[in-house]
Amino acid sequence: MLDTAKGFGFIAVTATLLLGLMRRLERTDRKLREEEERWRLALDASGDGVWDWRARTNQVYYSPRLAAMLGYQTAEFGSDSNAWSERVHPDDAAGAMEAIERHLRGETAVYQHEHRLRSKNGSYRWILDCGVVIERDENGRPLRMVGTHSDITSRKDDEARRIELLDRLERIAQHVPGVIYQYRL
Repeated sequence: MLDTAKGFGFIAVTATLLLGLMRRLERTDRKLREEEERWRLALDASGDGVWDWRARTNQVYYSPRLAAMLGYQTAEFGSDSNAWSERVHPDDAAGAMEAIERHLRGETAVYQHEHRLRSKNGSYRWILDCGVVIERDENGRPLRMVGTHSDITSRKDDEARRIELLDRLERIAQHVPGVIYQYRL
């Protein structure tokens, strides 16, 4: 009888411990879901696309927002680094690759580059591409890199218009002394 009571006591204690662990796991799971939702909402609000590159397999996760910013459905965008490199404007490709390589070699703390990416309709969008290596192997070779793409086309268009206006003003200003002289005559 005593052994049976000890057995039931052990089972009761074990059940209590398991129940406590299950409740703790549920709370942790709920907190993780809340954190994930917070990050997802922040990313959605930013309008940025996210990418996650695995160097060994050359596989890349591209977020639906990244594909959409270029007019693609997620499934048709691709899932390796070629999906990006095939869309980079030819005039920007060398600079973008050099910036990536410098970061992969550890020469820069963060990869950052502005370049154009071809959208589905054939036009180009200006993109601010930022990323960082988050995992390296024992020899320091990059294993994983994550980052964001931000559409900066409107900013680049504004910059181009400002430069054009300044150029026009400069050409006008060059003729102002002659205009004033002729007016006096």
